[in-house]
Amino acid sequence: MHLGVVKVPDPRLEYLAGIYKPRKVVPAEIRYSDLPGPESMAKSQGIKGRYRNVLQSATAFLVVVRAFANELVPQHNGEIDAARNLETMLDELSFADLEVLQRASRRLDDQLMKTKPAERSMVARHKDAVEKARLGLDAGTPLRLQQLTDSERAFLVHYQLLTDRQ
Repeated sequence: MHLGVVKVPDPRLEYLAGIYKPRKVVPAEIRYSDLPGPESMAKSQGIKGRYRNVLQSATAFLVVVRAFANELVPQHNGEIDAARNLETMLDELSFADLEVLQRASRRLDDQLMKTKPAERSMVARHKDAVEKARLGLDAGTPLRLQQLTDSERAFLVHYQLLTDRQ
């Protein structure tokens, strides 16, 4: 994994610094993590471990796929097919989210049985949000494109789902 940090030039910041004269001017930064495609994708083992942790910490994804031939850069699965590789990566993100939501659904089922009646409706709404998101993913719709209410999204935000990123 490689990490790059880029300072974002902004003339508005320079203008404001000229007016307020702070001791230090700190421009916004963008951090880029350059990750290779997960080795496990070739074996259909999914996105796991450290790789998933790095992806979860990202605000957005930029997926770069290979669309050129070069003997010096080996292709892992034989032929070069950028569309297929992109689809595979997006599918892996969806599968990773499905796995998280399935585990959450099982935990919420257990929690519903143990929860006091007064708190049961909140757990049931949480479970409904998880199931709605899971069904959308099963249908091939990433979370960011699903029609979820603000309260449903609030239940899902702490799962750090990968298909909710832009």
